[in-house]
Amino acid sequence: MFYFDDVNIKELEKLLINYDKCFKKENKDCLRDFYKIKKLLKKVKNTLKYYTLSMYSDILTNLLNQKFYNTFLNDNLKIKRKEEKETLNNLIKYIKEHNINSLMFIDFSNFKYINDNYGYDKGDKILEIFGDFLNSYPIIGVRRGGDEFIILGNKNVINNISSIIHSNAFLKTLNNVIDHNNDTIITFPIYGIAIFDNKKITASNFKEKISKTVKIAEENYKINKERKKRSLIYKYIKDDSLRKKIYSYRTNLNISY
Repeated sequence: MFYFDDVNIKELEKLLINYDKCFKKENKDCLRDFYKIKKLLKKVKNTLKYYTLSMYSDILTNLLNQKFYNTFLNDNLKIKRKEEKETLNNLIKYIKEHNINSLMFIDFSNFKYINDNYGYDKGDKILEIFGDFLNSYPIIGVRRGGDEFIILGNKNVINNISSIIHSNAFLKTLNNVIDHNNDTIITFPIYGIAIFDNKKITASNFKEKISKTVKIAEENYKINKERKKRSLIYKYIKDDSLRKKIYSYRTNLNISY
């Protein structure tokens, strides 16, 4: 996962809290180590690494957040700050080092139905599980907002992700969060994929190229949406009354089926 560095900020802060408690007990050894860690943490917090983690991390999924998307992947905003320019250069370096040449747009089907009928805590748990899954890959994973995700990765990695997220086992893992039996799949990810040439990417053209790639992936998503939704819903939802309920719910919202 793209985080610009190998420093575990949360672990450092945890150590600092522990040594703070130790310090209050007036243990000399703990006191010495406490100041070492405090000095290290202060140094890390003043670096681009901490700036990036704190500014662009999505709390729920541990992916990058909407602010990251708007700043670096959307062509509408210009990069002006020194820290943003340095982050962009690190981003491009990561893309080339990991041969990232594919972009995936993901949106969950029937996710509003989950939130409205089972509660936002269930929906959040599904997104949290999905974030943990994505974080296991060498990708640039962004939660753009709600249940929308932008994933940049090597073509083979993206293909692997696309095959897993529609597997029976993965869909059951997500939907087991809801109080239903293992055979019921209500929500599932639908995606669109687009490729780009990472060799021609520079700091000056990056946002324009990626923004165009996102739009292509979104168009491919729309094509897959009509093809996948019907087949997946009728394949996995065996309860006919629930199937009709979801159909009726979406029709009332004027959502194409």
